Amino acid sequence: TRPTWQGWCHGETDVGIATMKLVYGDTQLENEDIKLVQSPGWLNDKVVSFAMEHFGRDEFGARLASAAFLPAPIVQMVSLIDSPAELGLILADLKLGEKGTIFLPLNDHDDPMQRGGSHWALLVYHARTWALYDSITTVGQSTMEDKATWVANRIAAAFGLAAPTAAVSTPKCAQQVNGFDCGVYAVAFAHSIATAIVDSEKVHDQGVATITPGDISQWRDRLYTTITKLCDT
Repeated sequence: TRPTWQGWCHGETDVGIATMKLVYGDTQLENEDIKLVQSPGWLNDKVVSFAMEHFGRDEFGARLASAAFLPAPIVQMVSLIDSPAELGLILADLKLGEKGTIFLPLNDHDDPMQRGGSHWALLVYHARTWALYDSITTVGQSTMEDKATWVANRIAAAFGLAAPTAAVSTPKCAQQVNGFDCGVYAVAFAHSIATAIVDSEKVHDQGVATITPGDISQWRDRLYTTITKLCDT
C-alpha cells in the first residue's frame, strides 16, 4: 500500500504520446489535468486541489500547522449544505474549529447536479476575520462575494469560528488580464498569504496586490515542475 501523503506517478505511451498520472494524497491528476497546468488553460478543481494539498502537506507543513488548505470539492460541498450541524459532522475530522487560518478555493458553480464553473477566487479566514481575494472584480459584481459570505457563515456556525459581521472583506489584489488564469491567481494568492503569515503571523495584502502576469506564468511552470518531480519520487 502507498502512504496517503506520498505522491506517485506513472508514464505510459499511447500511439507515441507520453501520458502521466499522479496520485498525491487525496488528489488524483490525469494526463488531461496536467496539460491544463502547462498550457494557458483554465485550471479545474483537481489541479487547484492538488496545489492546496501540496501547500498543506509539503510546501508549508509544520511551519503553518495551525492552517487548513481545503480542497475545492470540500469548499463546494460547504456551499451546498444548509445545516451547520450536518456540516460539522461531515467535516469533523478536519478540526476546523482548532485552525487559526483556513484557505478555501471558491468556485462560482452552484448546480449540484452538474460539473461546471467559470471562475475561481480565494476565501481566507485568519485572525478571526474573513477576506475574499478575487482576480476579477467589477463594479456591482456580487456573485462571488455573496457565495463567500455564505460559505464563511456556514463554516463559522459549524465550527464555532468568528462569523463575518456582514459581508466578507475584499482587499485589493492583483487582477488577471485574460479569461483563464483565475485558478492560478487563487493558488498564487494562497501562497503569498501563507508565506506572509509564516514570516510575520500577519496577512500582508500588498503581496497579493503586486503579483504580475509574469508571476502567474512562472506559477504555471512551478506547478508543472512540482508535479513532474513528484512523478520521479
